[in-house]
Amino acid sequence: MPMLIDPFALLGLPRRPMIDQDLLKKNLRSLVLQCHPDHRTGDTKMFEEIQEASNLLRSTPARLRNLAGEIRITKSIPRAAQELFESTNKALENAANLTNKYHGSTLALLKALLIKELLLARRKLINVQESLHHWHRSLEEELNAIDLRWPNVRSEELMLLSQSFLFAQRWDDQLREAVLKINLISPKNSS
Repeated sequence: MPMLIDPFALLGLPRRPMIDQDLLKKNLRSLVLQCHPDHRTGDTKMFEEIQEASNLLRSTPARLRNLAGEIRITKSIPRAAQELFESTNKALENAANLTNKYHGSTLALLKALLIKELLLARRKLINVQESLHHWHRSLEEELNAIDLRWPNVRSEELMLLSQSFLFAQRWDDQLREAVLKINLISPKNSS
């Protein structure tokens, strides 16, 4: 259900790319106490709108899309992330193949031999994660720069940055999951 109310106005925050998380928490707490359905003057509809607004503003990609005035998301990978996408995809695919081979084997010797390859795959995943975290830091710097130029920012810039944050978050989740799967196979060798 799309929001009809401006989430920034609802939570008493300025319409900017960056928000004060402490002020968001303070304003949210105040509004929730007033509107909670269990409160004598509670308003279920308003409570749900407040929760939706809070979720939107806490998410950097969603907040940027809201500021850009667009909800649709393109599936294209931002140019700056193309190389990172390739290394992420390659590392994830390799780890998945090795993990599946390990779980599909009934031979103890083959499983023992696969451990070394799995540990190498985990090292590659961690290296890609480090590159991803570096890219994420550059996205945060870009967000700061946009916030300083606000409101003289094009919608396209906000949408591209939003898309980049989404990819960074999705890839980080996938990499963490792949590392965890390898750690579950070989916990003694986890670092």
